Order: sequence, then C-alpha cells, then structure tokens
Amino acid sequence: MRNSRRPRAHTPSTYDRPRSPVRKKTTKVQGSPSPLLLLLQRFILLTAAVVVVVGALVFVYYSFFLRAIWNEDTVKNIVIIPAHIDVSTDTILFASISYREQKLSLNSIPAEDAVEVSGGYGQYPLKSVYPLLGLDDTSHQTLVATYSYLIGVPIDEVWVTDDESVFSSKQSAGDFAQAVLFNKVDTNLGIKDRVKLYQFIQEQQPMLLAFNSLNEWQAKQSSRFAGQLKGCRVAIVNTTAIAGLGRKVSMVLERSGVVVVRLTDAAPTQPKSVLTIQPDQPDCVALSAHLQQLFPDEIEIKQDPGIMDRARSEAEVILGQDVGNFLGR
Repeated sequence: MRNSRRPRAHTPSTYDRPRSPVRKKTTKVQGSPSPLLLLLQRFILLTAAVVVVVGALVFVYYSFFLRAIWNEDTVKNIVIIPAHIDVSTDTILFASISYREQKLSLNSIPAEDAVEVSGGYGQYPLKSVYPLLGLDDTSHQTLVATYSYLIGVPIDEVWVTDDESVFSSKQSAGDFAQAVLFNKVDTNLGIKDRVKLYQFIQEQQPMLLAFNSLNEWQAKQSSRFAGQLKGCRVAIVNTTAIAGLGRKVSMVLERSGVVVVRLTDAAPTQPKSVLTIQPDQPDCVALSAHLQQLFPDEIEIKQDPGIMDRARSEAEVILGQDVGNFLGR
C-alpha cells in the first residue's frame, strides 16, 4: 500500500545555500609624510639636540672653568654710589656681605650729608665724592681708602651706577639683587659671581634699613661689629707730625670691630706705613685684609713671633708719611 504521505520538500540548509562572496575589510593606507613635514621633524630633533649639547657645555664651563673672584669665605663691605653728579638720589647704599657667616645687611644713608674729603678737597656731600675724585683720575685703592674714612668703616669695594632706581626707598633686596645680576651696577664681578650674589641675596632677603644721618648709621656699626676681631688686638704708632692722625685711624678700626689697646707717637717719621702681626693667628690674618682698605697705597705686612713681648698686642700698625699725606692735607 502506498504511503499517502507526500514526500517532504527539501529545504536547503544554511550549509547548502550559496554563499555570498566574502568582502575583505580593507584598511585605508594613508599617504606617506610629505617631504616638508619630514624636513620639519628633522629640524626640530636637530634643534633639540643642539640645545642639549650647548646647555651641557655651558653648565660644564660655568661650573668648572668660569673664573670667580669671591669664594665661600668672602666678607665684603661695599658702598654703592651714583656714577655722576646729576644722578637724582637722596641716598647712597652700604652692603655688608659675609658668605662665611651667611649674613647680609643693606643700609640706606643720606647722600646729602657733608663730609670732609681727604686730600685737601674740603667739604662735599657724600654723593659728590666719586665724581669729584674722578676729575683727578684717582686710583681705585685711593678711592676705597677715601670712602673708608668718610663712611667710618673699612670699605672693600666701591660700586657705581647710573640707574636711579637702585637708590629708591621703595626697592627691596630682591630689586637690588636684580640690579647686580643684570649689570645695572658697575662692579668688578663676572657673571658667575653675580649669579651667586643674586642667589645669596634672594636667600637672605634682608630689609633695607634707612638711616636719617651718617652719624646715626656709624653708631649702629659700632655695636654691630663690636669685638668681631677681638683675637687680634692692635697697637697704633703714629710716626708723623700730624696731631690726631692715630686717633682718626683708631676710630675707624674700633667702629669696625677691632680692639685698639694702645695709641702712641714715635720718631723718626717713617715714609711708609707697616702692619706687623703675630703669625698663625686667624683674626690677625683677617685684620691684615681689613686694614688694606685704610691706606691709599699697598701696605707692607710683616710677621713677628715676638710681637706680644715687644708691642703688648697681637698686631701693630706703624703710621707713616704716606697715610699722613693722605689724611693730613
């Protein structure tokens, strides 16, 4: 008997269906960089390499080859004054810098205070002294000695400037540091010393102290420097015929921390001043550098192990006719 069922129609499976062609995904290939872009990239890399090399060379030169005048033991008293008579300022500046003790003070002193200028010039305002001495082509050592006696403490450096803003009462220590760094103040310092001084001032950040008179400022120095070189007591011997010469030198020394134990006159007159110190005495070594600034010419320095027995002090200053001519005219 026939099966009455009709045969099942064949339904093609997914496997039997004709496959549509597989489309491959294509990645869009960008065009290669333009020659101009490649040139720009190479230029940037080359510039960066040059900057790195130059920076390394500058660092090595600055660190190892660039000369510096000052060192970690430097102690300096500096007066900053106008370079010309027409620089408008009512003040001059005094800076006391000690790398050794990590101390810094910045003071403003009235520039119109009259002072007796050594050498027979007569009385002039403080701010006029530098232009006045410049007319006679005065040596730097004589200029330093002059300001040492005018200011009343041994001055190591005299700096000048044409920039009136340096003397402004509104300036800060940071402003002064920038003036030194960017060479607005004429100094003998190179770039390495100026950078180091700039960093030192920025670290210390002292207040700018203003004084009403030179006498007021000098009184302050007496207490600030008192006993600083007490390990090297000084005897002063005036061999000139100029009365009061020894007392004048003694006052400047005492105001800057030197202990003067004896002041006498003696004959005959010596042509040149001499400093004799006890050997291997640190305060006396410091004093010898300190005293250099009080004489218009280089002073002879001797060492004498028997100075205590002879002079009853660790140092002896013989004032000769050189300082007599300088201060006595």
